[in-house]
Amino acid sequence: MEDYVGKNQRILDKWRAKFIEDKKAEENYSDWTLEEISTLFAEDGIMNKGEFYPEDDGVCRRRPNGNENELWTKAPLRVLFLTKDENISSTGRVWDVRTETFHLKNIEIPICDYHILNNPFYKNEANILYGILNTRTDEMVGFHEFSYEDAVKLSDEVIFARINCKKEGGGKTIKDDDLQKAIDKYYKNLKEQILAFDADIFICCG
Repeated sequence: MEDYVGKNQRILDKWRAKFIEDKKAEENYSDWTLEEISTLFAEDGIMNKGEFYPEDDGVCRRRPNGNENELWTKAPLRVLFLTKDENISSTGRVWDVRTETFHLKNIEIPICDYHILNNPFYKNEANILYGILNTRTDEMVGFHEFSYEDAVKLSDEVIFARINCKKEGGGKTIKDDDLQKAIDKYYKNLKEQILAFDADIFICCG
């Protein structure tokens, strides 16, 4: 069985090392320790499918269960979301994309409520995932045919992946030129990461 999870982590480790080296050479970060610079780098990949847990601010996260690689290998359709970067406007810090869920903050665990976060990006991502996985060659799913709750529930059950083109956190939006610069600087790392997943469908958004 192909070790997609392990391969992705090795790519991220190599990318992080180069990112730290480059940042350390910048005047604004010359006094930062390597550990401090490392906290600017957000990891991503195949989404965690283990237990849910709340962060201190109430955000619902998810731990890995060690079965993600097998789930990805056996998935009938491997869906990979390609996004810009993390929006750290409200937190001031990056997080591991793989821990994300679409659940409301301060939700009771075990999960029995599938209301979605009031965030346009997450709503779009959940809807797209549901539509893609439920569309057949002779039947296309319309937005009126399912609810956000349906989409959130499905996202808990299925395996999918998401990676950011730019690993350093940003804001709600990013200028095209700034995103292009980040991609150009680390295009070899990004290409290697994208290809490592052997995805069936790539969805570029947000």
